[in-house]
Amino acid sequence: MRRRVVVIVAAAIVVGGVGGTAVAMAASDAEPTNKIVTMKGGGQGADSGRVTAKCPKGFQVTGGGFKNKVSLQYFLASYPESDLSGWTVEERPFEVTDPHQERWGEFEAYAVCAPVAG
Repeated sequence: MRRRVVVIVAAAIVVGGVGGTAVAMAASDAEPTNKIVTMKGGGQGADSGRVTAKCPKGFQVTGGGFKNKVSLQYFLASYPESDLSGWTVEERPFEVTDPHQERWGEFEAYAVCAPVAG
């Protein structure tokens, strides 16, 4: 999904009765925009309740979170990676007595990634 960003620069001078001007410039379609990256975690067959949604090359994480699919699911942590490469979410396993029950609830981690200036 491409989004066109419009930047408006306005200047006004109020000395000697001179009016102001406004200039609108459209950002190039080739400029990268923020991206939202998702990664599924837990659920059937999972061996861990930890997952990281990784940003693409040339981007770094600016925020993140998760969306759970099970009502009584408990999460231990939701945090950015120290190198800002993505967002990690950790859930607590269910206490199960039946070996056929899933220990990990299904969830999805989200990372909001912005282009790295440079």
